[in-house]
Amino acid sequence: MTQQRAQEFIDTNGGNPFQVKVYGPDHFSTDLLFEVPMAGVGASAESGLSGDFDLVVLHWQLDEDDNFLDNDDEIFAVVTVRQEVPYPETFDYYSNQLSHEY
Repeated sequence: MTQQRAQEFIDTNGGNPFQVKVYGPDHFSTDLLFEVPMAGVGASAESGLSGDFDLVVLHWQLDEDDNFLDNDDEIFAVVTVRQEVPYPETFDYYSNQLSHEY
């Protein structure tokens, strides 16, 4: 995406086109653990459209398994890009799943 198109996208979509949520999948459900606040959005010749996110997370916030038999915690993130113009639409991008005992 060119810098000009990225800036148009930001300007026409409310200045905040991104949302990041972190999930913990289990055998029975996938739970929303937390949202990551956006620290900034930008348009540049080098990267086009980009967003910066920042959040300090404590280890217990990543402990999504409440079963003592399953100590391996899995998490993944979903980045949603919202477009309002010319018509409302969302695009979801999924990260790789990470596993660790938190």
